[in-house]
Amino acid sequence: MKHRVRLLARCVYTLLALGAFVVPALPIFTQTASAAQVSTRSIQLSNSTPSATSVSYQLTFTPVTTEQELIVDFCGDTPLIGATCAFAAGTVPNVSGVTSSVGTATTVGSGTPVHTIKVTGLTMTGGSPFTITFSGLTNPSTATSFYARVLTYATGNATGYVPANTTGGSTTTGTYVDYGGIALSTASQITISASVMETLTFCVSGSTITNCGTTTTPSLTIGHGTPQIIDSTAVDVASAYTQLSTNATSGAIIRMKASNSCSNGGLSSSGGSTCNIVGNGSTAVTMAAGNGTAQFGMCVGKGSNTTIAATYTDGSANNCGTSWNATSTYGMNGTNLTSTYGDQVFSTTGPVSAENNRCTFAATAATTTQAGIYTGNESLIATGKF
Repeated sequence: MKHRVRLLARCVYTLLALGAFVVPALPIFTQTASAAQVSTRSIQLSNSTPSATSVSYQLTFTPVTTEQELIVDFCGDTPLIGATCAFAAGTVPNVSGVTSSVGTATTVGSGTPVHTIKVTGLTMTGGSPFTITFSGLTNPSTATSFYARVLTYATGNATGYVPANTTGGSTTTGTYVDYGGIALSTASQITISASVMETLTFCVSGSTITNCGTTTTPSLTIGHGTPQIIDSTAVDVASAYTQLSTNATSGAIIRMKASNSCSNGGLSSSGGSTCNIVGNGSTAVTMAAGNGTAQFGMCVGKGSNTTIAATYTDGSANNCGTSWNATSTYGMNGTNLTSTYGDQVFSTTGPVSAENNRCTFAATAATTTQAGIYTGNESLIATGKF
């Protein structure tokens, strides 16, 4: 009788550790008695576009114990460890040809697409943050939510993980040590990263946002007159709007990445390599017409729970309005905007609901600015901190 009571208690403990979820089929997995959930876990994507190739996924988490091997398994339906895993084409990234910044990464299983990564030769220290970057992934081909299951193993034990193959099904986890789940989502022009079974919703619109289901395409034209033009007589502005909702314990970071390759982060009439309407730099400055300089910058009108990065903070009391103000300041950090993960624009320190912010872009031309159609594309990337 004593053995039965202990067995029942252990089963109850395992169910509590996994969460109170009903699973439709009994998965095949082995869990050590000391298994614990990793903390401070997130994944950053270098490109948010569906079907994008050669994408980097940066995984960060804090393990509970010191281990040497890692499994990352992408599924389209749930992050629950050991549950059945669906991964129909277009719903999860393809990891064929993956490499890792540390250790030796190989693929596991023969699903279509291949969706599981094994890494050996690592040093993950219990209680210390661990970061590994996976390169060469292909994003899901649709705008969709998907999940990553993360498990750590002692040396040689990761071979016990058998992922679902073909189009989905049961997984065998083997004897893992620590575990965690991460939720991600792709959307047109927006990359959304969120951890575990927490929630993160982020959207961008060309008009004010009531909720993320009522947005308009953020295609902005900066200029004045008919047709609209930029010249040396005025500083013209246009605004895009964002909304963020997340229950991440430590909030979220919003970064901006420029498609133009010019180092100043400005507007280009030559395909992006040269930007004659120059970005203002990492220090926000005031802008004025007729000063003989072509300029491009942005400031953020913040919501009540938002912290704006210094580059994009309006130095006046105008809170970056929707029209030009002589005392407002605008920045555009070209070096960071063209980096792998972009430049931090704003952040929150905790959970927020329907937090609205406004990104106001300002531009002016010099009398010597070459004629042409000047463009720039800015992608916003949201990363949850759990």
